[in-house]
Amino acid sequence: MSPHDIQSVLTLSTLDVLRVTARVDRAAATALTPYAAWCAFATTLNADIVRRNGGCR
Repeated sequence: MSPHDIQSVLTLSTLDVLRVTARVDRAAATALTPYAAWCAFATTLNADIVRRNGGCR
């Protein structure tokens, strides 16, 4: 599994947690929003670092 695949799985998993949580408790989903934003930022940052370092080997 490549790092790109792992990043995609993390993003999809985070979005799914938000979706499922929102169906049960909107306030809890709202509380998870900063976590989702942080994961998106960290994933983007990591992808950029990998790109700048010549990609995966």
